[in-house]
Amino acid sequence: MDRKELKCMVVDGSKASGQAITDLIADYQDLVLTVKYRNGIDALNNMGQREINLIFLAVELPLIDGFEFLDKLKDAPQVILVCDKPEYALKAFEYYITDYLKKPFDRQRFNIAVKRAVANHTMVNGNLKGDYINVKSNLQHQKVLLDHINFIEGLGDYIRLVTDHGTLFVLTTMKSFLERLPEGKFLRIHKSYAINTDKVNRFSSTTVEIEGREIPVSRSKSEA
Repeated sequence: MDRKELKCMVVDGSKASGQAITDLIADYQDLVLTVKYRNGIDALNNMGQREINLIFLAVELPLIDGFEFLDKLKDAPQVILVCDKPEYALKAFEYYITDYLKKPFDRQRFNIAVKRAVANHTMVNGNLKGDYINVKSNLQHQKVLLDHINFIEGLGDYIRLVTDHGTLFVLTTMKSFLERLPEGKFLRIHKSYAINTDKVNRFSSTTVEIEGREIPVSRSKSEA
């Protein structure tokens, strides 16, 4: 099997929506549909019977909703959440999902979500060339190339790792994580931010720009 091929599960109570996702999956050589369920209970009860790398999960489900499904799921694979209502988006990302698709979504938006999932899968399973760091995100151990890290944001007991391929949330403090990185390549510019100095597009005494994102520089770190 190609290392980038993801075995998929679809969990959607809507026959039409589930079929639409199925049809889209069939158009991608990186995706293989393994199984479909119309409710979360059946999906949970059968999770261990097959290898699943990616779940397309509807929020609105019979018996239990998508968030209750995620609460009960152990050793979660990647999840792309699918929903009719935009107000679920903020809650969705509390679960560190791979992506969130609001119905109706088009092929272009679906493609973005798939590319993100494939990139994450490659980081975990692919043969990486270059220096990397092992992290645990979304209950999965992943290898992240140092050259692919853009910046790091501290969020209390977590950090947000922004990479060329997407965002990972890791249970660790900024201080502990930076101690694992090579000196000189990464620079802490704020109590909540550290950057890969190779990724800087432009900077001033108050901000650094990386890939179009402005990151604040604290007064105490501006000289560095």
